[in-house]
Amino acid sequence: MPFQPFNYANIAPQGSPWMRDLVENLTTGYQASQVPRSIALEQQKNQLANQMSQMLNQEQPEKFKSDMATAALQQAFTQANTNKLNTMTPLEAQAEVLKNQFYPELTKSQIASNLAMANLRNMGGSGLGTGGKEEIMFQNLIKKDNPNLNSDQVYEASNILRSGGNTLSDGTKLNPMSPAAQASFDRLTKYGTTAGAITPLLKARQADAELKTLMSMSQPDFAPYATTFAGYSPEQIADTFKSDDASQTRLGKFMAAQAAQYEAAQIRNRIAGGEPGLLATQELMGKSGQIIKTLYPKLSAQARQAAANRLDEYLSSALQARQSVGIGASSTLPTAAPVQGFAQITSTPSGVTRVYFNGKSHLVPNDKLKDALNAGGTLNG
Repeated sequence: MPFQPFNYANIAPQGSPWMRDLVENLTTGYQASQVPRSIALEQQKNQLANQMSQMLNQEQPEKFKSDMATAALQQAFTQANTNKLNTMTPLEAQAEVLKNQFYPELTKSQIASNLAMANLRNMGGSGLGTGGKEEIMFQNLIKKDNPNLNSDQVYEASNILRSGGNTLSDGTKLNPMSPAAQASFDRLTKYGTTAGAITPLLKARQADAELKTLMSMSQPDFAPYATTFAGYSPEQIADTFKSDDASQTRLGKFMAAQAAQYEAAQIRNRIAGGEPGLLATQELMGKSGQIIKTLYPKLSAQARQAAANRLDEYLSSALQARQSVGIGASSTLPTAAPVQGFAQITSTPSGVTRVYFNGKSHLVPNDKLKDALNAGGTLNG
């Protein structure tokens, strides 16, 4: 059968009856001693509750007055607006109509302003230096030149254009930099260097363009007399005795080409970073084989005029070549032009061909024409 535990509650208390009465009396006495304290705590509780109720009753009229004042103010404001609408002049009413009419555009403008400020903060905040602010302007101008680009493409385009490219990585063609964007790019370039570093490079780039133009024009004029004996060209001496137009024009162009070699030698000195002094120029001309000894037993007025006209063409074309490089700081940077160093000029001398790149015409030596056309040039503007 299962085990039944003892139920001690049914067992009568054991021990001395006096002892049992003592414990019971002590317990009863302790409980009786706590009654006054319980009564005191209850009284304090009731007292605090009464004080809180009294404070709330005192504040209620003030709160009621405040609520009434707020309601009255709101009602007065509403009434004032109503009165304003009822008493508007025609011009004021028209102003409200215009505000409502352009509210969507105003909202879009505010959103665009907030986005622009966010972009400014992303790029360094309003505390940017001059160069940083110029970078933001440059990218904004690139965006105006290429309105179809998103913000990521504008950043890529700004880097590609300043490197001389014209195509994004996804194949999107870029418009050439506008004059405003080019001016901004010049300022950006200048901020990253010094005038002492830019000036020699700029002069060298201008001289290089000028030299290429001079040589492309003068070498064909040299060709008829290029073969010499003891430094002299028999063909040149023979032409001095002739009187036909072809020989005199040929002789005049040769004279202009001879004169242009002095300028070309000085330009070579500048590109090399040297000083174009008289002795250095003459030595360079002689050692480079660019001088042919000449004899003019007879020289016609026609030949002299042809020489003067041709020399003017040289100098004019060389000047335009120098100007085509530009004077901005970015002109010192390497570019990705399909054919570099050929001036954008208005006349087409012999020995060269006019080739167009992005709507601009350049003179290309005939022996370089194939390369220019393969690089994307066209013969029609």
